[in-house]
Amino acid sequence: MNPKKRNLLIAFVLFDLLLVIGVLWFVNWGLNAYDLSPTVDLALQSSPQVSVSENTDENWIIFTPTEVEPQTLFIYYPGARVPTEAYAPLLKEIAAQGILVVTPHMPLNFAFFAANEADDILAAYPDYDLDLIGGHSLGGAMAHIYTYNHLDQIDGLILFGSYGTEKTSLANTTLPVLSIYGSEDMGAETIAASTNLYPADIRYVRIEGGNHAQFGDYGLQAGDGTATISRDEQQTLTVQAVTEFVTTLEK
Repeated sequence: MNPKKRNLLIAFVLFDLLLVIGVLWFVNWGLNAYDLSPTVDLALQSSPQVSVSENTDENWIIFTPTEVEPQTLFIYYPGARVPTEAYAPLLKEIAAQGILVVTPHMPLNFAFFAANEADDILAAYPDYDLDLIGGHSLGGAMAHIYTYNHLDQIDGLILFGSYGTEKTSLANTTLPVLSIYGSEDMGAETIAASTNLYPADIRYVRIEGGNHAQFGDYGLQAGDGTATISRDEQQTLTVQAVTEFVTTLEK
């Protein structure tokens, strides 16, 4: 074989090998998600106020209020490398306020692999007065992008330690937006400075002492700040902010 062709073939083989190794590493990294806290197991069990179920065909976890007929559907996208179950304690409490909450399992625990999962959820639950979407961290960013592309279907966006991009700015819309973040989140300044991406009346709720990870129950993630309030306190304040936001929309 011509030496030049042989070297080219070797280069292609090495490139393919590195590509395969890179893909396998990423898959392993995505599947090696954060560990769940013990509190998650109890939150995944139904209570007198909230029925917890799993749609195994669609791979969704569903939190349904049992004491009232919900008017609002809230679709929640999980953060990167965070198991969907980690948000069960927070989402169950939101559902207890009379909101139907549906959260999907994401491929490899990354919401950008299924950013349009809300399509199927909206189709499955067509009869609600309000259709809201949101999410934590990367999940919130993907919810922002979904909203940008489906403004005729989404009635409000709720971000948890998250923000969108200039390319998908919602600044020129009248969409109701709520952004909740912790003061100890290492990205707190960036989140607070994201006002140019949203309508002028966006509601920011800064939880003093809260951090990035305590919106879920999966421990402290790399790069996060240390919270000075408990996870329960941060989530209680989060539920309060979400409830107040939804109440103003339902009137």
